[in-house]
Amino acid sequence: MLKTLVRVASSRWTKLIIALLWFGSLILVLQRGWVWESHEIVDKGELTEHYSSFDVERTPLFVWLTMMLLGYAAHLFKKWSLGSYGLLEVACGLAGGFIAIGKLPLDHAPAWVGLTVSTFIIVRGAGNIVQAVEEKEHTTQQARDEPRTTRV
Repeated sequence: MLKTLVRVASSRWTKLIIALLWFGSLILVLQRGWVWESHEIVDKGELTEHYSSFDVERTPLFVWLTMMLLGYAAHLFKKWSLGSYGLLEVACGLAGGFIAIGKLPLDHAPAWVGLTVSTFIIVRGAGNIVQAVEEKEHTTQQARDEPRTTRV
């Protein structure tokens, strides 16, 4: 059962269907429109503050499919370059930690959950970097140990 599920999930048709569904949901998101808001605060005839914001009406299907596609892209990136993926994990963990400290009060649980998850991501990234370096050293050592044949 698990082998069948993996085979179906890794087929080209499944990837194509998910990409087409994502593109269709993107069209629906854009069709619903986007919101461009502009706020001005006027005090005694003078403009004191001006705010502009841009927001897109997101659907749960679009967010879900986007997360699936980004996760698959991250998986391919990890297979392609484990060391670079590890550096990206460390950078994301540091950014998440700084955001958790800067935006959330430390006397609330979400801030500590954010810091804990950030620490976990940094440790995973460091582990991936170490694994990539060890694999490279192992490959280099194997290349040195192989007997060289010479033609006469």
